Amino acid sequence: MTVAPHRPPASEHDFLALFEEARQRRRRRRVLAAAIVAVVVAVIASLVLAVSLPSSSMHKVISPSRPGPVGTFSRPTHAVLVFADGFVLDLDHRRVVGRPIHGQRPGDQRWDIVRAGNSLVVGWGEVWADSIAGRPPRRLGQVVTYVPAADRNAVWLIDYPGGRIGEGTPTLSEVSVTGKVLHTELGPPPSSGVPVIGVPGGLAFQTSTGIAFWDVNQHMFIRRLGTQAGFIGNAAVGKVAWCEGLCTRLHVTDTAGADVVFSSPQPGRSIQPTSASLSPDGRYAAVITTSQGPQTGNQRGTLDIIDTQTGQVDIAKRDLSAFSTLTWTSDSRTLFFASDHGSGIIVGEVPMRAQRAETADVPIQSAEPFVVVNRSEAVSLLRAADRETPLRCSVTLITLVPARACSYGY
Repeated sequence: MTVAPHRPPASEHDFLALFEEARQRRRRRRVLAAAIVAVVVAVIASLVLAVSLPSSSMHKVISPSRPGPVGTFSRPTHAVLVFADGFVLDLDHRRVVGRPIHGQRPGDQRWDIVRAGNSLVVGWGEVWADSIAGRPPRRLGQVVTYVPAADRNAVWLIDYPGGRIGEGTPTLSEVSVTGKVLHTELGPPPSSGVPVIGVPGGLAFQTSTGIAFWDVNQHMFIRRLGTQAGFIGNAAVGKVAWCEGLCTRLHVTDTAGADVVFSSPQPGRSIQPTSASLSPDGRYAAVITTSQGPQTGNQRGTLDIIDTQTGQVDIAKRDLSAFSTLTWTSDSRTLFFASDHGSGIIVGEVPMRAQRAETADVPIQSAEPFVVVNRSEAVSLLRAADRETPLRCSVTLITLVPARACSYGY
């Protein structure tokens, strides 16, 4: 089956297309960089970590002059970051573990990796659930793509008869990570928009005139919001973070209730459409704001944290790549972000209660999307592997994920 990466129809393209084109150029450059690294892998020996000291952070944040006695940051995080390309970052022990993730392959799909239950879900064309605890992976289906579900133990599989997004009426199947099909039906015609994320009772669609909520029991759209092309960030506790048009305002919409609107935290700037990320409890929204109409893959932005209850906005970091990846911890207490930087990446931590922002340089090849796993759950992911230099513990030319388990310290 021929599949295509997740991207909106041409009618929705105008603003987001600029971001998508730049993002895909950056990812293609990373693929080329991985190939070059594989060729010179036997020549270069190692990389050394250096902690960056940004001058900007949330209000009166004090950035540490050095990392903690053991960990990457001044205080333990009790977290590991699992990147879509198979690299696991053990923050508190300054260690990188490279592991193949079954079913993962390079591409420009919207959801590179999500956590569902105790599994990591990856893939397009074939979607797999890879157990965090080390049990055998499970194939969930051969479909065009998938999106997260409101049920934390499931995902939605999206399949089109033409083998590409938008080619024919899609089949929508909610499937648990155990492989059980919870619901399946034909969705609306492709001209109606693109399903992006699960919400209670169905799916949220991006459309050419805003967003729309599809109810799988009534087999119809039950609510529509907006008048311009809509872009969805993510969803949590029955709320959806989204924007429309030039994305100068952020909507946080309860699927069954209020639509609360926040102006762009930085006047005259736009919200990077897919950056909007609600914390799991719905209290905070993290967004990256940029100048309007980004034209290149070097677009820079500002990371802002919005308290959706009070409306207060804090600047977490300035001069951040607009294509940084953002992920919250499951308890909503900490936001992590990752950005490409030179020969490695910048990893950042923004705890909500302490209002401290710290960043560090880490020798991983690229800031792919990632999920956060509590270190106590990550025993299998961190299991002893062959110790190598960073460039020998690398991706292959074919899969762009580690060919075998390996690790190195930084």
